[in-house]
Formats: sequence, structure tokens, C-alpha cells
Amino acid sequence: MLRARLFRFVLKISYYNSLIVGLLPAPLDGKTLEFRVTRLYLVHSAVIHLFCVLATTYAGYYYFSRDFLTNDPILQWTYSLTHVTKNLFMVVLVKEMWCKREDIKSAYVVYRALETRLKAYTEAASGRINWNVEKRNELHRTTIDQRVENLIIFKFCLAYVLVTMNVYSFLSQHPGTDGRYMPITLISFALHTFVITVSGNFFYIYSQLYRQFSQINSQLKTLFEQLHVQMSRRSVGAEFASHINNLAMLHLTGYRLTQRIFRIGELTLAALLLRLFTTNMRAVYGACLLLSQNQTKNLWLQANELVFTAVFFGDTAMMMGMLDAMLTKCNRTGQLLREHAGLVDTCESNSLRKALDTFASQLSCHKLRYMLCGLFEFNKEATLQFFLMVLVKTSVLVQFDMQNKLRINKN
Repeated sequence: MLRARLFRFVLKISYYNSLIVGLLPAPLDGKTLEFRVTRLYLVHSAVIHLFCVLATTYAGYYYFSRDFLTNDPILQWTYSLTHVTKNLFMVVLVKEMWCKREDIKSAYVVYRALETRLKAYTEAASGRINWNVEKRNELHRTTIDQRVENLIIFKFCLAYVLVTMNVYSFLSQHPGTDGRYMPITLISFALHTFVITVSGNFFYIYSQLYRQFSQINSQLKTLFEQLHVQMSRRSVGAEFASHINNLAMLHLTGYRLTQRIFRIGELTLAALLLRLFTTNMRAVYGACLLLSQNQTKNLWLQANELVFTAVFFGDTAMMMGMLDAMLTKCNRTGQLLREHAGLVDTCESNSLRKALDTFASQLSCHKLRYMLCGLFEFNKEATLQFFLMVLVKTSVLVQFDMQNKLRINKN
């Protein structure tokens, strides 16, 4: 009960955050859950987006003109790169939100329709299976739902802990010298709500697609279990063929919806990943620099920097891991069919054999892949390469920093 209330609280906070910063095409109607377009919200979104772009640009200029309040040249370079990617992310996000507002609304309509059809199929299917299988299937669905809800709650808490630690770490290491420092710094970090909300929205969308594909796979597995038991009955062939066709249509709808979401968020996700890459690199280098300074005696500050770096890595890994899990779960359906390929040869019903053949052909032609801006395929290997690249680039920066300090000491 407490977890369910906490999950609803997280969803409400995330919804209102998205509404305030203009990340929704329109407010949702409380009863129909449909977008309700109003001119007032469009004006509000335009003002907020313009303010965020201008504030981010001015904050970057302010810190750049003061060498980012540090004497380390490499740290200055990492901060410069971080602010450039932050500005790029803001511009790309605002542009995509206004250019693809109608696409977002249409994708949401398709998602709601798929959710309704999947719920109706699950309720109808629960009446035709025996009690033990139904109870096991219900337990599996509940486990998936709880797992997704727990991950969303954890991602929400992790993100806001990350912002708080980032503000504390920056203010502790880089004290300001004028009256504009504190307001600009607080506004700059308040704008992190943009990044947090976008990352959280991507995570929520991918987690819901993961849940839907998991439920389809669960229903398909249950069908195969029942089919093995009732294979000797010829009368069940048409009934099972109908269920297979329904699952095939649900899976195809989910596949097309996912492809549409990929097209809508392609540039935004690419800019977000670039922003996360530079920020992770700056965080790791900052931690290495702080630990290498012998004059630093503040163990609390060192511990905070290490924990902040680990939390940032964990937050990035959660979003990228959910995307990979969703891709894997969608393609898992084809593996289930291959595991039960013998049914095609042993079943006596022509309609059932045809339904299985059609479903198998559909899955073989619609393997879900995500090509990030057409440059490389995003999968688990790409995720590991992402973090490995962060560590490699940071190691190079630390090496140059050590060589620079040795050269300065000799002189």
C-alpha cells in the first residue's frame, strides 16, 4: 500500500514538473486522460522554453568569463564542454518539442489504445486457462508491474539526490566573488530540472514499453503451456489460432509504437546522451582531481564527490539499461517462438499452424533495433562502450594534468 502511494506521488510530481517546464504538448484531462490543448499553456511553454535557453546561455557565459572559478586549465575545459553540450541539449529539446508536438499526441493516443487492448486481452484470457496457470500468470504480471514501479521510484529519488549533491559540491569547491554568483548558480542548477525531467520521461516511456512487451511474452508463454497440454484435442486449434493472431497484432502495434517513439525522440535522446557523456567525464575528472590534491583535508568533501560520481554513473546506467531491456524484451518474443518451433510440425490444426507461421514471419521481419541518428546501433555493448569511453577520456585528461603539473614544478 505504501509503495503504491509512493508510486502515485512520484507520477504526480513528474507530471507537474513536465507541465511546469513545458515538456508536455498539452495538459491531461483528469477524467478522460486525453490532452486538452489551450492557448494559455502554449504561451506558458513558449515563455518557459525561451527563459531556459537564455538562462542556460547566460550562465555558461558568466562562468566562462570567470574561468569557471578554478585555476585548473583541464577542469576549465571540461566545464566549458559540459556547458556547450547543455546549451545544445536545451536548443535541440525546445526545437523538437515545438516541431513534434502533434506527433507526441498521436503516439500517446496509440499507447493508450494498445494499453486498453492489452488489458482487455489479459482479462479475456484469464477465463480460459486452469486455476494454477492463471494464478502463476497473475503473479508474474504483478511481479513485472511492481518491478517497473520500484525502478521508477528509485530513478526519481536518485535524480533529485543527484541534483542536491551536485549543488553542494559545486558551491563548496567554487565559492563566488560577486553578488550575481549565487542567483545565477541557483538558477543554473534549477534548470537541471529540465535534464532530470527529460531523462525521467524517457525512462518512464521505456519502462512502460518494457512492461507491455513483458505481458505479451507472458501471455504467449502461457498459451504454449496450454497448447502442449491440449495438443490432442483438435477442437482447440481455431481458438488458439485466434489468440496467437491477437498477440501478433498486439506485438506488431507495440513494435510500430516503439519505432514511432524512437523517431520522435531521436535527436533529443542523442543530445541527452552527449550531455550525460560530458557530465560523467567532468564528474570523474573532478573526483580524481580532488583526491589527488594533497592539500585537501576535507574528508567529507572527498566522500561527497565520490558518492556524487557513483550516483551520476548509476543514474545514467539506469536510463540506458532500461532502453536495452526494452529492446531485449521485444525481441524475446521471437526466441519464445523458436523454443516452441516443434509445435508447428506436431499440431494438426491448419489454422493454428498458419497463425504460428505468420507470427514467426512477422517477428523475423520486425526485429527491434535502435540506430542512434543512423550512426550506431544502441544495445548493451554500446552502453558498456559508453562508460568505458568516459573512463578512457578521463584517464587521458588526468595524464595530461599530471604532466602539466610536473612541467610547472620543474620550472
